[in-house]
Amino acid sequence: MKRFILLVIGLVLIFGVAFGIYQYMTPAIESGQSNEERSITESIAVMSDNGVSESQSMREQTVHSSDKGTLNPVALSSNDETNKKDETLEESTLDELSVVRRIRFEDQDGNVKVLSDYVGKPIVLNIWASWCEPCRREMPLFEQAMSDYPQVQFVMLNAVGSNQIETKESADAFLEEQGFDFPVVYDYRRLTQLNLGVHMLPTTLFIDASGEIRYTQVGEISGDQLTSLIETELLSEVN
Repeated sequence: MKRFILLVIGLVLIFGVAFGIYQYMTPAIESGQSNEERSITESIAVMSDNGVSESQSMREQTVHSSDKGTLNPVALSSNDETNKKDETLEESTLDELSVVRRIRFEDQDGNVKVLSDYVGKPIVLNIWASWCEPCRREMPLFEQAMSDYPQVQFVMLNAVGSNQIETKESADAFLEEQGFDFPVVYDYRRLTQLNLGVHMLPTTLFIDASGEIRYTQVGEISGDQLTSLIETELLSEVN
């Protein structure tokens, strides 16, 4: 009987101690869980806020970048492509007459001239340089033709920059040395040579009164050739 009572007392004591320990530990555990949950909740909130901020910042950066770094270049590229297409279309639809009319050069006083200003009368366009021996030999022939055919306009175009040595000064010095006093014009940027596809000097173009190229002589021309071409290509219809 005593053993039974002692066993009951022991169990009660054990249960009491266990219950006391449980009561003691529970607030700490709950407090720890609350702090942890609070920390987790705050972390989630911070991450969420950061995510929103970062997302918003990224969107703002994207818009900002698009305005300055993407959209405008794309638009500009598009415009450039359109311009290129327009230029290609324009070039593809340009006939020989249009090319001739657009040719520009400068006179001895630096005034810009357009070949279309000469259209209305036949034109002989001679492209030459002072370093070019065949060009030099032709000069007296053109001087004589100017006197023989006053109804024809002679445009003596100096190929400035050709052979990397031609200059206005060298051209003028040659003309003065030889005593030629006919008007000369200058292709400073070689645009006329490029537009007409001139690759050799001298080159002489015979252009009728409407602005159409009737004949192109590449290389030195003789007096007989010059006379014949003027009469057959430029004056036959006029006469």
